[in-house]
Amino acid sequence: MKTVIVFAFAIFVFILFPGGTRSPVLPVPSIQVASAATAAPAASWLSIPAINLAAFIQPVGTDPDGSMSVPVIPNTVGWYENGTAPGAVGSAVLDAHVYLAFKRLKNLSTGNSIYVTQSDGSRLHFVVQSMKSYYYRAVPLQKLFTANDAARLNLITCAGKWLPDKGTYDHRLVIYAKLAGS
Repeated sequence: MKTVIVFAFAIFVFILFPGGTRSPVLPVPSIQVASAATAAPAASWLSIPAINLAAFIQPVGTDPDGSMSVPVIPNTVGWYENGTAPGAVGSAVLDAHVYLAFKRLKNLSTGNSIYVTQSDGSRLHFVVQSMKSYYYRAVPLQKLFTANDAARLNLITCAGKWLPDKGTYDHRLVIYAKLAGS
């Protein structure tokens, strides 16, 4: 029964927000993964206590247009599986729709904690370093996807005003977090 409800909701969202299933960033840059360990789908759960968020992490790739896929299932975020895994050195990127899992992301503040529970039960603690809003065509993709100076977790969602002719919002909100103690 739960599967039927989730599927029905996903269809409802797709019909209600026909352009809302578009990806927050276009396109995903080529990413050189250092080893198989950095690309392993190790994360399974995201929690952000400050905004009362608990969401399943679903590996995602790219859509046919080269943009990062975005889950349309409630309480689910996408992890770009062709990039860095959470906890590895580099930029692990998670996305979700602003009207679904990331609806309260804008309420985060510098210093807030973000937790990623991995499939083996271990828990990673990230701390928000900064938040930045970008015009949707000006997101610094290299900074978002390819920083390699520390273990980073970058969250992205839509923000700003809806552009009906484009089927998307005019801005992207990016939360930059770093693994605590690194």
